[in-house]
Amino acid sequence: MAISLQDGIDLAGSQDCEARVLISMHDASGLVLFGTANPTFRPDLPLLGGGTATIGDRGAWLRRGLTPGFSTRGNPPAGPNAQENQFVASDRTTPAPPNQTQLFRFDQPIAIDFSVRRDPGFPALRWLGLGPSVQIEIETLSAPGGAVVNAVTLNAVEDGLLLRALGTSVQNPGQSASYTVTLDVWPVVNIG
Repeated sequence: MAISLQDGIDLAGSQDCEARVLISMHDASGLVLFGTANPTFRPDLPLLGGGTATIGDRGAWLRRGLTPGFSTRGNPPAGPNAQENQFVASDRTTPAPPNQTQLFRFDQPIAIDFSVRRDPGFPALRWLGLGPSVQIEIETLSAPGGAVVNAVTLNAVEDGLLLRALGTSVQNPGQSASYTVTLDVWPVVNIG
């Protein structure tokens, strides 16, 4: 069941949890990416160091507290048949007549790293762009655990249980795109 980012952070910060994220991207060229990620909770989610995408850091001297979130970065790569931490792309080579479902290319998955974090910021400095914010970072990879091919950093808006963002297409950097993210977090149950 979907959960708000803050509720997910609160739950994962208090006990062992697992998380799953559903991500969709629609870009101006008509491409649709749909994917899932199994991120790990991080009490202080680091920024991507030296890669293509970076979430603007305020620097240690200006930070207020921890920046908690969820990320797949640094997790072991999924197995070759695992359908996690990847996008599937819509097949735009096949015409999609009106009222017909657009097909996806499950035979050509795109490996990804996904991160989402809540930066507490400085509420009094919101007008300077230093207020609380939700940030999403998505990198497409050459293979699971491979090199970054493309990356986007997005400032997201919370819309109920959805995180929504506008930015550049992670697959077609010359196109604008919209992103929607849903987070599920649940406690790990130890039987025995």
